[in-house]
Amino acid sequence: MIHRNTFPISAVASLFLAGSAFAGIPGDNIADLVYNPLTGQVVIVPDPQIISFVLENDSGGIDFINTASIVFPSSSILVDRDPLIVGWTDLSGFAATVPFSLGNLLPANLPLTQVSSLLTNANFSRSLGNVARFNIELVPEPTVLGIMAAGSVLALRRRKSN
Repeated sequence: MIHRNTFPISAVASLFLAGSAFAGIPGDNIADLVYNPLTGQVVIVPDPQIISFVLENDSGGIDFINTASIVFPSSSILVDRDPLIVGWTDLSGFAATVPFSLGNLLPANLPLTQVSSLLTNANFSRSLGNVARFNIELVPEPTVLGIMAAGSVLALRRRKSN
């Protein structure tokens, strides 16, 4: 049985409302690792699929947290749940094709530069021998989304009045 975490509707809304600037470029064949600074939640967005990933923190800075509660996209033989390394490899031929959450893996309120520097290894694989680094991105804050929405409404009103 395959278990997938679903992430909160606020994260889904943020990803779709914010557009490609925050959720990666669909079809660029680079998976996105999306960090929510309000909660510390990390979501992996495959593009179009991944068969494995590894997140490693060799910096000796902040450890990964809540690793015991991670539900990976499938049962697999190779799984790491450590304060310094989180990884998943599925040897059955399963590929993750939908976003999945790793839960609140990192502390909240980290800037993007710190998230990037903590992840000394943030790689994924689409197929055997095909390894690439994740795009590391932030979910925008609700205030930013509100400002963007208000600006859009004002622009539409102005356009209608002309």
